[in-house]
Amino acid sequence: MSGGGRLTALRPGQELVYGGDRVAVVDETLAAAFADGDRLIVVQTTGDLIHVPADEHRLVADAVGAAVDGFAALAACSDEAITDFFDGFAARLDDEAAFEPVAVANRLDVERAVAGGRTTTRLVLDDKMRGDM
Repeated sequence: MSGGGRLTALRPGQELVYGGDRVAVVDETLAAAFADGDRLIVVQTTGDLIHVPADEHRLVADAVGAAVDGFAALAACSDEAITDFFDGFAARLDDEAAFEPVAVANRLDVERAVAGGRTTTRLVLDDKMRGDM
């Protein structure tokens, strides 16, 4: 089902050709979830179908666009402006009031990692790491 060369809907059992000589088949769950504006990615090595809802695609596209714009703006900064930024950042790291929200967020990250059974070796923001920054 397409309109103007775009996939606008899927139906259960629909075959999608990929890789020139392979076919992936749409299941009922994917067909029911897929809407006009969504994206469908076929993993070329496995034929797995990855559904990217339109809102998520827009969110990612906006974030990537903002990052590209940010890097372009950074490239236009003078060496002095970059040095001033890092000097200001270092001063804020030394300011207990400014650093407290960072410390709280780090403690919460560590607690979530521990609760999830993940390692915290490189996650803990201790005094040595703070000093190194």
